[in-house]
Amino acid sequence: MDFNSLTQGQPYEESPAFFDNQGQAPRFSEFDMADDFKEYQVTMVADLPKQSERKTIRTKSVKEVASEVNYKKITSKIQDYDIKKGGIFSKDIVTFQIVSDEPGKLFKMRSYRTDEDFYELRRLMVIALPYVMVPPLPAKNLNSQDRKIPKRQRLYQRFLNSIHRSEVLKSVQIFVDFIKLPDRLDWQNAMKRAEKVKVFNVVSDNGFMDVRNVH
Repeated sequence: MDFNSLTQGQPYEESPAFFDNQGQAPRFSEFDMADDFKEYQVTMVADLPKQSERKTIRTKSVKEVASEVNYKKITSKIQDYDIKKGGIFSKDIVTFQIVSDEPGKLFKMRSYRTDEDFYELRRLMVIALPYVMVPPLPAKNLNSQDRKIPKRQRLYQRFLNSIHRSEVLKSVQIFVDFIKLPDRLDWQNAMKRAEKVKVFNVVSDNGFMDVRNVH
């Protein structure tokens, strides 16, 4: 092809060298195209930015800090609730009855917790495991009307069973105390002990954590 003829408005004529002896344009074989594609693939891979080597840090594994509820198919159910009427200057208090057990086992853990207790549990677990997502709780609503309580009951139960599904979350002692201690005074003492702990172990499933996930 004569480039000057194109720029000068001359009629386009293909260069004779482009055609074979019979005046036919050459055809590329499938093998030629395959070789070209392989070469393109190699070039394309070579041009990709190389990923930095993944770095990990050693942590405590769940097996090293396992609690009595780890590696067990325990579930919690809020079986009932009770409303304690408040006085002139105090609000009504709703207490939920929590029963936790493992299928096929006769032993059951039973505890009684208020709305405030659930939010305290989550707050302490976030402090204990700042690098792990703790399941959410609904917006705090301490309304003691009977029609409002069953919904909170279902959401609290879902919250507890979400924790049961995580071996890392179940390893936190304050969660074990929450579902195990039936006496309210014992639970309040457990919360005080958890508040005093300033340094928590970094726990992961296998004992290693990607440094990019640690802030």
